[in-house]
Amino acid sequence: RRVSDFVSLPDLAPTFLEYAGLPIPAAMSKKSLLPILSASGEGRIEPERDHIIMGKELHAWCHPHGEINPVRAIRTDAYLYIQNLKPEMWPAGHPDPQYAWDLHPHGDVDQGPSKTAVLQGKDSEAGRLFFELAFGKRPAEELYYLPEDPYQLHNLAFKPGYQEIKRALQEQLHLYLENTGDPRTLGRPATFDQAPYFWSHGLATAGMGKAAAGSTGGEGGFVEQEDE
Repeated sequence: RRVSDFVSLPDLAPTFLEYAGLPIPAAMSKKSLLPILSASGEGRIEPERDHIIMGKELHAWCHPHGEINPVRAIRTDAYLYIQNLKPEMWPAGHPDPQYAWDLHPHGDVDQGPSKTAVLQGKDSEAGRLFFELAFGKRPAEELYYLPEDPYQLHNLAFKPGYQEIKRALQEQLHLYLENTGDPRTLGRPATFDQAPYFWSHGLATAGMGKAAAGSTGGEGGFVEQEDE
C-alpha cells in the first residue's frame, strides 16, 4: 500500500516507546507512527500530517569563524518553501579550504569524484550551471512547485503568480516556529551560535580550538531542527 502522510525523524522516538509499551513523555512534540503502520488504508491516513517543518543550523565547520548558515522550510504535497536566513553565506561552506574542518573547499560536502568534477568544471560555460546548483549562494527565499519541478530547479519565490501561495506558506511556517520557541524567529539569542564544536582533527585547524572552548546555553524549544 502507498501512504502519503508526512513523517520525520522526531516521530521515531515516540514510535519506539509506544511499541515497547512505555509512556511517551509530554516533552516529545511528535507522534507515534504505529497508527499509520497498522492501518489498512492508503493515501493520507492522518489528515493533520499534510506538511512538515524543517530546519538547519550548524552541520559542519566550514566558515571562517564557525558561522552558521541557518535555514527554515516547510514542505507540503505540492510546494517546498525555504527561507535562507543568511543568503550572503555559502550554503555548502566557504570556498577557501583553510576554513573547513577537512581543509577542502566547500567543506559541508564530503570529498568524492562528483564534487571534484563539479569544482574542476566550474569555470566552463556548461560546468558553471552545475556549480551554482550544487555550491552557489541561495536567495533569501525559494519556492518550488514539486509536481512539475521535482528536482527543485526553478525558483518561483519571486514570480508574480505565486506570491499568495508564498505568503500562506510563510505564515504557516512562522506560526509553527513561534509556537515552538524558535529563537531566530523570536529575535532572541540562539544557542546554536554558541554551541561548542568538537572534532579531533579540526580542533587544531581553522581556528576550531577557540570555538570548542565555548559553552552551550539554556535556550529551549525548536525541537524539530534537523541537520539537513
